[in-house]
Amino acid sequence: MTRELRVLGKATPKRDGGDKVTGRTCYLHDLELPRLAHGKILRARYPHARIIRIDAARAAALPGVLAVLTGADVEPRPFGFAKDQVALKRGKVRCIRDEVAAIAAESAEIAEAALALIDVEYAELPSSTRSSALTSTISATRSRTATWTAPSPRRPRWSRTPTGWAS
Repeated sequence: MTRELRVLGKATPKRDGGDKVTGRTCYLHDLELPRLAHGKILRARYPHARIIRIDAARAAALPGVLAVLTGADVEPRPFGFAKDQVALKRGKVRCIRDEVAAIAAESAEIAEAALALIDVEYAELPSSTRSSALTSTISATRSRTATWTAPSPRRPRWSRTPTGWAS
């Protein structure tokens, strides 16, 4: 006598599926609370540059801006896997998306407008020798025609036979 399974092998509808598909589900980004501050980050425009000056006075004077922070306002406490990142960069940026300044405002629109008012002066630095050497190697390789041969298959050192393991 076979027993009918009630759960295994049966489709289970998701309880929140209908709400998610129709857009009725409220996510964290949809949440609006009274006196909620909105934050935005200003990121570097150059992949390798020295920060000469950051002028955030116009952004701080904008009505509705609660705070403007730069690398000079924040203690540089390294974090990350290699402990080589700081919250806001000061002195030099090494990536096009490095964080340079942060804004807290009463609305997202005010925070976005304040970001546009921050004036950052950079002195662009040359790219590293490694990346320029890599670029020249790639261009030299592309100029030649290359042939590729598949590597020969290697036999494993140990293999299983019907009578046991053999080398």
